Amino acid sequence: NAPAAGDAATAATEPEGEENPILALGAAGLNFLGGLFLPETAHAAGLAGGTVENDDGTTWHWSLEDNGTLTIGGTIDRYNVGFNSSPWYENRSSITQVIFEPGSSVRENSLTNLFYGCTNLRGVTFNDLDTSSVTSMSGMFEGCRSLESLDLSGLDTSGVTDMSSMFDGCSSLASLGLSGLDTSSVTDMGSMFGYCSSLASLDLSGLDTSSVTSMYHMFYGCSSLASLGLS
Repeated sequence: NAPAAGDAATAATEPEGEENPILALGAAGLNFLGGLFLPETAHAAGLAGGTVENDDGTTWHWSLEDNGTLTIGGTIDRYNVGFNSSPWYENRSSITQVIFEPGSSVRENSLTNLFYGCTNLRGVTFNDLDTSSVTSMSGMFEGCRSLESLDLSGLDTSGVTDMSSMFDGCSSLASLGLSGLDTSSVTDMGSMFGYCSSLASLDLSGLDTSSVTSMYHMFYGCSSLASLGLS
């Protein structure tokens, strides 16, 4: 689930008189509108930020402040920015907290690898995030090695089919709230908890695994896991 190479900013050479689209979002803080990335001004005080216009005219935005807080809001659809990495990927090591603005929603595959490699992330506030349209959470928190606790019990996961590597490499994760999650559509839980070496106990008794076809390496590297509820 590692992001594809080539996240660094590049510039396309265009014929004279045509626009030259900038194809990156990063420390420079760029804004995607009308098919082009334009300089972002709304978040000039922070480390980075941007606004993305979706194909249907809806938008979503993000801003990363100097204190490490990443705020995300709107109708989150990563179709126009790619699913292999997030627009804040260049600044991932600076992120310590994530806050979703109230009223925000996420579409289809847009949680895939969303916080991949955010090695200093310590907390996420979902604020009733609407995830009813989400189909994949694969790699969502992969490599978040500073994350110690997380509560996903309020998320709507009824449409999710892929949870592979969701917490893979979260080596500090000691508390994980999964109660109430609807996993009836999930088919892939491979490496879901891989290398969660601080997890001493985990209660999965409320999860519906009737559709799961892969649990390959689901608990691989969970060296501290002493109690596992499956009934």
